[in-house]
Amino acid sequence: MVFVDGPIVHFYQAATDAVALLDGKKGQFNRLSEAVYALKVEAARENWWATLPDSVLGVEQTPTKIYYAPEKALGLLQEYEGHWQKIFDDIRAHRDIRPEVAERYIRFLQGGE
Repeated sequence: MVFVDGPIVHFYQAATDAVALLDGKKGQFNRLSEAVYALKVEAARENWWATLPDSVLGVEQTPTKIYYAPEKALGLLQEYEGHWQKIFDDIRAHRDIRPEVAERYIRFLQGGE
């Protein structure tokens, strides 16, 4: 259950579960925003009309979704976790992003570069 008190979101579940769900998210959100921007530029280099997959864009919009609907934060974070690994496959499969560039940004997203 989630309770919204102004800009503060309270999660009513085991504290360890909430902490595990939030652990490292700010860094992931920041890296994802930077990577999406760079991948859009990379895709446009090959095809001006190229877009990134909806899965990648949807995951990247999670912080904005939480901002506008904080009462849904727990569900949005769980959805984010469920889609996190899938976006790597979608980035690799994008035909307008060179494979070496895709791998570089996947490593970046995983916190390795």
